Amino acid sequence: MMDLVIAAGILGVGFIILGILTLKHPDWEWKLSISRALYVKNGEPTDFYFTAQKISGVVDIIIGFAFIAWSFIYGFSGGNIDGPKGFKVYVDKNEITLPCTYEDIENIGFEPCSGEEFVNIPANDTESLKVKNSKGKILTITFRNESNTEKPMQECEVYKLYAEYKVQTYEFHYNTGADLVNGNYYSTIGYTDAEEGPHIKLSNGFSSDSTGDSAEDILGKGSLGVTGNYRKYTVWENSDYIYMTVGY
Repeated sequence: MMDLVIAAGILGVGFIILGILTLKHPDWEWKLSISRALYVKNGEPTDFYFTAQKISGVVDIIIGFAFIAWSFIYGFSGGNIDGPKGFKVYVDKNEITLPCTYEDIENIGFEPCSGEEFVNIPANDTESLKVKNSKGKILTITFRNESNTEKPMQECEVYKLYAEYKVQTYEFHYNTGADLVNGNYYSTIGYTDAEEGPHIKLSNGFSSDSTGDSAEDILGKGSLGVTGNYRKYTVWENSDYIYMTVGY
């Protein structure tokens, strides 16, 4: 991101220099024009050309200062590159950003589940780890090693969170299979077998307890998953975004 700030500043200076040059020598483009040299003989630019060039010079200077102002504001204001950045996610009302560090996960009360171990992640690879909090809520976090050397998991960034939730299920069956009209039927209510995850919420109002209809109101229809029980979304927050898969 620092490269972007520097590039914006350099681009701003370039626009200002171009604008000053155009104001001081409005006919420079005319003199250097290959098209003019090929198709116009002994011609001179019109008064309108000079007026348009002067307006263009002023616009270039304004654009240049705008680029420089943006680079200073973004680079040195409260929302600068040294401050918090990333996509905000609230886990049991604790705010973290993605990508984050394992220390950030620890700071909101999670630790590795029993039997889970830290490992080294090969270069340009990923690895997952199950963690839980004091309430027994389970979260699967995935680390990404973007370096060209093997690194300990704790030194890699966490870029993905995954949580499952118990879903209520319904089963209906008849005690007389031969008589579906007059036979008595029974219903059984159960729950899917899942390691209950923590409450997750996004800044746009979507949360892990949103219904399918309310999620669609917030996120739109998204794209249908392979099985038909999942929808995939791209969720933006200012200039940051995440890919999210939701199962109903």
